[in-house]
Amino acid sequence: DSEPAGFVLPDLVSDCHYPLRLNPHCYPVSHASEQWLLNGARLAEPRVTKFMGLHAGELTAACYPDADAFHLRVCSDFLNWLFNMDDWLDEFDVDGTREMRECCIAAFRDPVNFQTDKLGGKMCKSYFGRFMQTSGSGCTERFINTMDLFFIAVALQSDDRAKGWIPDLESYITIRRDTSGCKPCFALIEYAARIDLPDEVMSHPVI
Repeated sequence: DSEPAGFVLPDLVSDCHYPLRLNPHCYPVSHASEQWLLNGARLAEPRVTKFMGLHAGELTAACYPDADAFHLRVCSDFLNWLFNMDDWLDEFDVDGTREMRECCIAAFRDPVNFQTDKLGGKMCKSYFGRFMQTSGSGCTERFINTMDLFFIAVALQSDDRAKGWIPDLESYITIRRDTSGCKPCFALIEYAARIDLPDEVMSHPVI
């Protein structure tokens, strides 16, 4: 089979009729969150430059435009942590990924009392301790469960990589729904809006 000459990216912007909004706390929160990540992850060049080029704080401010500064900061810390964690996990084998999963899930379950030397787990304790100050029980469980799905999917991806196995398109799409880390961001919609949706709403077929 010949290589394709090119590909067409779908125009996802024109189909969105909602105005682009940016949280008014964007820039001070973004700066504080970037410094938090750089200090917590102990990044060095060239990773510092790569990380700063992400502008994850601006993405967060566009996703949660109505959040107050406190809730936006938690969301921004999570997004910065997630992008960095994704880079770290690319270098982990299956066992290393599973160990990080156990560490982070334990930190989510008890961010105050759980102790760890892992930088990723320490940062979990930091942002999730603040998350739990105002989050509802349903929102909290949804966040933790979707983060568990993320780590499980990344471990499977790591195993496939080690075995040299390339998934077909449908298999890739299925696992990408979890490795993308988007599902925890849906729980952050509730968190940022300070609501806690009932389980019967979240499990409704329409949702």
